[in-house]
Amino acid sequence: MLPPLLDRSRPHPADKWLWMLLGLMVVVQLVALWMLCREQVQRAEARDAAVRAERFALRDDCAPRDGRASCMPAGAQARRAADLNAVTSALR
Repeated sequence: MLPPLLDRSRPHPADKWLWMLLGLMVVVQLVALWMLCREQVQRAEARDAAVRAERFALRDDCAPRDGRASCMPAGAQARRAADLNAVTSALR
């Protein structure tokens, strides 16, 4: 018969707590890694959306240039001028 210190047939209570602590540390690190990756993916998606919006704005033919919209419908230009004249005449 072996002394209790060398007898490994009975598990020591500290072994159970040690394995639980190690398992908990693994789970915590996996959750932290998942949170970090999720944040990085969200930042990358936001950057991608901003780049797409910038590219679309540069390609847009109707984007205002020099403070004026360049692709107004034909009738809208005349109506705008008429409205402007009506307002200025009403203010006099």
